[in-house]
Amino acid sequence: MTKPIIVGVDGSASSLEAVEWAAEKAGGLGVPLTLVYSWFSTSVAAMGPGVVVDYSDNAKASAEGILAGAKSRAQAIAPQVTVDVVSTPEPPGPALVDRSDDAREIAVGSRGLGGFASMLLGSVGLYVAGHATCPVVVVRGMADGRKGPEELPKILLGVDGSKPDAASIEYAFEEASRRGWHLEAVHAWTGAPDEGDEERVLSEALAGWREKYPDVQVYLRIAQEAPHRLLVDLSPHVDLVVVGADRRNATKFLALGHVNHALLHHSACPIAVVPEI
Repeated sequence: MTKPIIVGVDGSASSLEAVEWAAEKAGGLGVPLTLVYSWFSTSVAAMGPGVVVDYSDNAKASAEGILAGAKSRAQAIAPQVTVDVVSTPEPPGPALVDRSDDAREIAVGSRGLGGFASMLLGSVGLYVAGHATCPVVVVRGMADGRKGPEELPKILLGVDGSKPDAASIEYAFEEASRRGWHLEAVHAWTGAPDEGDEERVLSEALAGWREKYPDVQVYLRIAQEAPHRLLVDLSPHVDLVVVGADRRNATKFLALGHVNHALLHHSACPIAVVPEI
């Protein structure tokens, strides 16, 4: 069975950007697309002590309309792709994470419908990126018009020298090869300056991958700078940032490291957070 790309849909412009991103990729890969809408947050409302009104019928009807619009958008971009829709009363984060074992990738938008919905979607995005067992792409600031004409499409790969992440490296090379984009691998550190050692760390992390993907033009960058700051600063000049899902210091409330958090909140382009398999 071919695993689909799954998209979290909430009717916002941001989630439709995620639908577009996923539809384009599904078309290129020849895989199906599944659109998931959670009406959990709008299914019931407390009207006072002991009084609860069930809006589930209205929520289901609204879900059908939103999913139909999102499906039309996806089919306009990739008419050859099979698009399935799922309407669920589950909380949105678990609804996506529970499906991640059977997904090739999950895509979500970076903003909701405004107000509390926007905050909720941000929380959902962080939850999914922190707990999904497949890569998660948070679609932020699409690349059109952000770069000068001399700059070619490029993927930015963040490499952790202390624990190079094979899954994120493979994801970045595969994506660059499929799209015909360049790849810039970045390793930053804040300790004592030893550029020779740090350059060797980066080269060793990429050992074998450049030979496996000889069609990918690779650039190396090392910098004595906070990694999260450098990646965010470089994000306006690339089309996708790829990082590993740093869950080594996970807590009950923070499932990802500060580099992941900084990018998810401040990147100027889409971010792929890839868990180690």
